[in-house]
Amino acid sequence: PREAMALAAAAIARGERVGLMFGSEKNGLSNAELDAANAIVTIPTFPGFSSLNLAQAVLLVCYEWGAIAEGENQYEVARQAYDADEAAAEAEGGSGARAPLGQVDSLLRFWEERLWEANFF
Repeated sequence: PREAMALAAAAIARGERVGLMFGSEKNGLSNAELDAANAIVTIPTFPGFSSLNLAQAVLLVCYEWGAIAEGENQYEVARQAYDADEAAAEAEGGSGARAPLGQVDSLLRFWEERLWEANFF
């Protein structure tokens, strides 16, 4: 959660909009909701008791957000996360800019249609 909130702060510093999705305690997030996410945050837990309820998960993520938002070097944390994100994207040969969700969805539908046409499934 700490790294995810640092990346969220970096995205906001770049002028991007950030939202957090939490699923219900009963079912979590649907596959469609997970597909719409740009990133997934996992919370490390004790292997013998790996269950968290929704309130605990929200509390941990919001605590980490608050720690970044109230820190003296909030800008520096966001800048470092942004620089690391950009460096990783450039190392992979990209520009670091993310495609809008609609474009990603369209591309995935195109690939799936071609796979069906080729009898891949």
